Amino acid sequence: MRNIKRGLQYTVLGLLALIALYPLFFMFLTSFKNNADFYGNFWGLPSALRLKNYSYVASKVFTWLKNSAIYSGLNVVSVIIVTSLAGYAFARFDVKYKEIIFSALLILMMMPGILLVVPMYAMVSKLGGTNRIWALVLPWTSVEIPLGTMILRRFFESQPRDLFEAAKIDGANEFKIFTFIAFPLAKPAVTTVAILDLLFTMNDVIWPLLVITKNDLKPVATGVIAFQGATGAITWGHVFAIYSLTSIPFIVIFAFLARSFVEAIISGAIK
Repeated sequence: MRNIKRGLQYTVLGLLALIALYPLFFMFLTSFKNNADFYGNFWGLPSALRLKNYSYVASKVFTWLKNSAIYSGLNVVSVIIVTSLAGYAFARFDVKYKEIIFSALLILMMMPGILLVVPMYAMVSKLGGTNRIWALVLPWTSVEIPLGTMILRRFFESQPRDLFEAAKIDGANEFKIFTFIAFPLAKPAVTTVAILDLLFTMNDVIWPLLVITKNDLKPVATGVIAFQGATGAITWGHVFAIYSLTSIPFIVIFAFLARSFVEAIISGAIK
């Protein structure tokens, strides 16, 4: 009976994994097709492995990935610095109106992001931020601060206060406590914030579409759109080759950080 139950569990999990992974498999499969294969044999195997699809788009994809790495990297570093300090301050210090300030910060999470596009664009445009790195990094950072602060505050609050008090008795100031004790312990939560922030910035389309107009400065999300619009008739093998190449960094990053992400969930960083 137990073996039957376990077999059913594995069967269900296998089916769920197949459903989840098949779009990824379909994407890689379609990247080797031409339009004749795409329309004539949509679900089937390509008639040949057309590696030229990848060679045709490789230079463009690498440029977009380099741009995205710069933009997202700067944004992730900025968000981690600001949210870790803010989360530590909210968790450790008892100041007047702390909860009111924190609640006001969380209200920003409840606002649809599309409502912020027009006022942010008006400010960035007035400051001459079109086609400048800070025009992407600063607005992205401001949008991600509330969520990151909430995650890191919860994590710091879950740590025993005696640990920080003992360090204070030994003569460590708050900066040393944060740098050498609190922040290293917060690695799972920091990793979670970094992953969520990376996914947000790499997948954002509307904001980069507004503030980055030069083709050689576009990130991945808007670069794909520009490629599809510039080629006229769409060659689906090229499009799916772009999707396949741009998905590889995400797969690699998550493969290395998945354990820390799960640890953060288990430890209560996300609730």
